Amino acid sequence: MELFKTTLIDKRQLAPDIWQFRFQLDNPSELNFTPGQYLILMIGEQRRLYSIASSDSLKDNFSLIVKLLPDGVGSNFLRSLEIDGRAFFQGPAGFFTLRSQDKPKVFLAAGAGIAPIRSQIFSLLEKEGGHLPELLLFWGLKRKEDVYFFDEFNELSEKCSNFNFWICLDQEENFLGLDVDRFRRGRVDQAFQGFVKEKRIKTDQLNDFEYYLCGAREIVESLNQFLQDLGVKKENIFFDKF
Repeated sequence: MELFKTTLIDKRQLAPDIWQFRFQLDNPSELNFTPGQYLILMIGEQRRLYSIASSDSLKDNFSLIVKLLPDGVGSNFLRSLEIDGRAFFQGPAGFFTLRSQDKPKVFLAAGAGIAPIRSQIFSLLEKEGGHLPELLLFWGLKRKEDVYFFDEFNELSEKCSNFNFWICLDQEENFLGLDVDRFRRGRVDQAFQGFVKEKRIKTDQLNDFEYYLCGAREIVESLNQFLQDLGVKKENIFFDKF
């Protein structure tokens, strides 16, 4: 794997414990990766894996979406890293990548698991020419204060008719003021099951789609089983292997 020397050029808080970090490539000056892959942050003898959250059209910089943990090695390093600070990464690596360019896709994400899926969606929709598949995103968060990227996903859906998304809040009681077309009460699996019950995807069409799952291990395992119980074949379900 290649070693990348980078400089932090932007650092911003998106939600209570979620931060976005943007790094400029110094040496080498260009990063080529497949959407869904990750980079390995090198902290002394420690290594931490972070999915690339930006489009593959960006070559000289990349973004990470990170949930900062109170005592995490990577979290402490990134929390203390100032603008213009240096960081070293290895990569890219990983096999959580799109299997086809033209088959319709359902993305089921939880929390910061949106990072590689954001990269995949933006990379696909920025491609010019050819057939653009239908892309459906169901993203699970806890409460409305945890929501980020709403405006950019909403703008993308208005610009690209083949992209649609729903944010699922499973611990929120007050939905007043939230866009009723974009927000759902409950978990990701409940929202998708409702989508199927409404026949927005018919049962006999479920295996026309590819399914990409990302989030905490136990959530991904649960979603995988949920989809198979619905009748989705294993070969149409993709996630990082643990």
